[in-house]
Amino acid sequence: MDRLEGGEAMTTSKVMTTVGNLVRDRVLDRVGVVMELHAGWVYLRPLGGGIEWTALPDQLENASRQDELRARVGELNQHSSDRRYW
Repeated sequence: MDRLEGGEAMTTSKVMTTVGNLVRDRVLDRVGVVMELHAGWVYLRPLGGGIEWTALPDQLENASRQDELRARVGELNQHSSDRRYW
């Protein structure tokens, strides 16, 4: 599968880059949600929202449960001073 637009998945080295999937960017060591696939680039957004970044498909791997948990804990820690969590 190689189509990049129209909501279809692209598989590169068994990494599923379907919109909505969770992947880990090996170059930046960040976990993100696939938001869009366009012109050979994968657009990612942090789990808790924020600024998108781009990566090439071969820089990505499927996020493990441990990667997801680490990203979620990191998001909570980042916002721990915000009183709405207490």
